[in-house]
Amino acid sequence: MEGMSMTRYFLYIFIVFFSMHFSGFEAAAQNSRQFYSNGRPGGEKKWERDEKAKGYKIWWHFKVNKNDKKYQRHVAYAFDNQPSRIYYYNPGTKKFWGRCEIPSDGSGRAGYSELKQEDRKEKLSLVNEADFPKAGGMPTLRATDEDGKVHLAEDGATMEPPPPLPVRVSKEGVALDPPPSPAL
Repeated sequence: MEGMSMTRYFLYIFIVFFSMHFSGFEAAAQNSRQFYSNGRPGGEKKWERDEKAKGYKIWWHFKVNKNDKKYQRHVAYAFDNQPSRIYYYNPGTKKFWGRCEIPSDGSGRAGYSELKQEDRKEKLSLVNEADFPKAGGMPTLRATDEDGKVHLAEDGATMEPPPPLPVRVSKEGVALDPPPSPAL
């Protein structure tokens, strides 16, 4: 490390690591209006196991309008005890706001059910099952600003369903209740 101080060396290593770590993420972001990712290089459409939540999670990144500069980020959860339902959580409001229902027999398209504002809760256990309306088509992309005003996609673009969940495998290598995949 002749000619380079230790501080500069570590700063250089940090910058190289940081740029490599997010290069795959940025490539996906530049080419798509919305995408699912676990936030790691090559993590597009890949769920991450969340033992605390007893299920899987994935980040959903989206732009309400094509020309938006920044992506909105929400988390999608698939719980082990409900593998055909994907629940959406807004980390900004800290509330669950809807779910995507995936037919277990693969016979139809994923349906979506959005909670009313007053029914959104910080914990899913506080949401009543009856508060979820009957599942319909995927909703129009939207975001809520700091003042609580909802902004819909100008072109009517709709939310994409989540990617297929990974198949859970036992210690013996046997598939455990393979989760259903959304029909696209």
